[in-house]
Amino acid sequence: MSTTPSSQLHLQLLLLPVVILLVILAAAAEERLPMGLPDCPDMCGNISIPFPFGIGYGCFRDGFEVRCNHTPDGHHAFLADKRIVKRTGEGYESESANPSAPPSKDLQWSQSPLELVSISLATGEVRAYAAIAYRCRRDDNRTFCVEQDLGFARTLFDLSITGNILIGVGWSVEPLLDSNTGSANHLSCKAQDMFPPAVNESCEGYGCCDIPFPPGQYRPGKAFGWLVARENLMPHSYELETKPCSYAMMVEKSWYNFSTPDLYGNKTLLKKNPQGVPLVLDFAAGNTSCPAEGQPRPPDYACVSGNSSCVNATVTPGYICRCSEYYAGNPYITHGCQDIDECKLPDICANGGVCKNKPGGFDCPCKFGMKNDGKGGNCAHVFTTAAKATVVDAPMLVYEFISQGSLHDILHSSNNKVALNLNTRLSIAAQSADGLAYMHSKANITILHGDVKPANILLDDNFVPKVSDFGISRLIQRDKEHTGSVIGDMNYMDPIYLQEGLLTEKSDVYSFGIVILELISSRRAIHSENNSLVKSFLEAHKKHKKVTEFFDKDITITKDLELLDSLACMVVECLSLDVDQRPTMMEVAERLLILGRSRNV
Repeated sequence: MSTTPSSQLHLQLLLLPVVILLVILAAAAEERLPMGLPDCPDMCGNISIPFPFGIGYGCFRDGFEVRCNHTPDGHHAFLADKRIVKRTGEGYESESANPSAPPSKDLQWSQSPLELVSISLATGEVRAYAAIAYRCRRDDNRTFCVEQDLGFARTLFDLSITGNILIGVGWSVEPLLDSNTGSANHLSCKAQDMFPPAVNESCEGYGCCDIPFPPGQYRPGKAFGWLVARENLMPHSYELETKPCSYAMMVEKSWYNFSTPDLYGNKTLLKKNPQGVPLVLDFAAGNTSCPAEGQPRPPDYACVSGNSSCVNATVTPGYICRCSEYYAGNPYITHGCQDIDECKLPDICANGGVCKNKPGGFDCPCKFGMKNDGKGGNCAHVFTTAAKATVVDAPMLVYEFISQGSLHDILHSSNNKVALNLNTRLSIAAQSADGLAYMHSKANITILHGDVKPANILLDDNFVPKVSDFGISRLIQRDKEHTGSVIGDMNYMDPIYLQEGLLTEKSDVYSFGIVILELISSRRAIHSENNSLVKSFLEAHKKHKKVTEFFDKDITITKDLELLDSLACMVVECLSLDVDQRPTMMEVAERLLILGRSRNV
C-alpha cells in the first residue's frame, strides 16, 4: 500500500504521542521503588506484590501470604487463605416448589483462594476475582446451582462498602447476600416480569437489578456470607428454553454493563467471565486502631518507614499505613516512602515558574528576569518597560513611575533614606541579580548593561527592584566588545573595562559586587585613592581581618553574622581582578536565592 507524503506525516503525528508514552513508561519502570522485603519477590507476572503482602517464607506479614502459580498461560497470584467456600448442588427441585430452595440432592462443599487483580497500599484495597453464583434449569426440571460464602470473619479483609454492588441477572432473579450468623441481615433486589424490560447498559427492570450496600450500618464481610442466585417466581416453561439461568454477582461498581444477550443461553455470563468478576476488598495492617498521639507503638506496628503515617482503616478495628504528602512508595518497609519528583509532572508550575524539587515538596521560582512565584500565581517581569524595549531590537524610551526612587536614594540620600532589614536587602539583591542574569544568559541575544549601580536599580512600593538605564549597552556593536570611549560611573567601573575598554558579562558582575557591598554596609562607594570603600574592604579581607566593621549596624545581629560573611565572600569573588575567577551573574543570582531561602526556613 502506498502513502502520500501528507498521509505519512499524519501517521507520524499519530504515532508521536505513543512513542513519548513508551519513553515515559520505560523511565518510570527504571525508577520503580522496591516494594517487598529484601530478597523477596515483589512481582507475580505483571501484578505488584508489595509488603505486607508477600510470596514465600518470611516475606509477608501474618495473614497476607500470596502464592504465585505458574501456568501455561502465565503467572497468577492468589491469596493463600482459601477463604471462599462454594456450595454446589444438582438434582430436582424440592417438593415445596419453593424457587429459593436448593436442589433435593445433597450439597457438595469446596474451598478456593481468591485470585488477585491488583493491590493498592495507598487506598488499602485489593481487587480480586470472585465467582458468580448461579442457578440453571434444564428441560427435565433438573437444577444445578452454585452458591458461595463471601464471609471474612476473623481476617484482616472485608468487602468494600463503597467499592462493590450486588447485581442479579436473569428472569425473575432475586440475588441475595444472606447472613451466615443467623441474624436478619441480608441484601437483595428483585427483577421480575412485572417491570419493564431492562435495556442494554441499564440494570433496571425485568432481567437485571442492582443494589449498593447501605452506608454505615454494618461490615458486610463480617455480617454477611452466602451469595445466592434465587428466583422469586416459578419460571414458565417457555422461559426455560431461552432463559434457563439466573446469576448473582458481588462485583466492583461500574464494572458490569448489562447486555440483553446475557439473559439467554446456558451459563452465558459464566462463559464470558471464566475467571470470575472483580471484587473490591478493604484490608487492615493490624487489628487495632492507630496509637493515639504520644502513646507507645505496639511491637508489631506496621508503619515502619520514615515520612509515613497511620490511618484508621475501614476494616474496624484496624489501621493502614500511608506515605506522607509529597512522598510515595511502601510505608510498610524501612525507607519505603521516597520523595516524589513533582518536577516530572506536566505543568506543575504556573506561567513563568521553573520547578525545583525538594524533599517533601517543590518550589516554583520564577525564571531569570521575572518576579513573584509560579507556585502561588503567575510570574511578572522584573525589567522596566524601557529596559524590555531596549532588549526582543528597536529601542524605545518609555518612562514608568517608581514610587520609592532608586536604591541609591534609599541607602544614601538624607531625604529618602529608609532603614532596610536584612530580608529586604537580600530580596533586592537576588531579584536585581535575576534581571541581570536574564540579560546575560536567557535573552535571545546577550545584553551587557555596562553601568550597574544603585542609582540604576529602581524600587516600587514593595521594594521590588527594576533594573534601568541601558544606555551603554546600546553603544556597543553586536559583533564587538570594545568601545571607542569608556562611559560609565567610575565608582562602580570594572578596572579591566577602565583600562582596555573591554566590556564583558564579568564587567557587570564586578559592578554588582559593589552593589552588594553597599547593601550590607550602607556606605557609599567612592572612587578615590585615599578613600575607597572597595579598597578598604579588599585590604581587610586580604589581611584576614574580620570584615564585621563593614556591616551596617542595623543588620548586624549574632544569628545573621554567618549569612553576612557569606555575602562578604561573594563580594570578594565578584571584585577579583582575574576575570575568570569571577562568578557568572547566574551563579550570583542562584546563590543569593539560596541564602534568602535559608534565612526564611
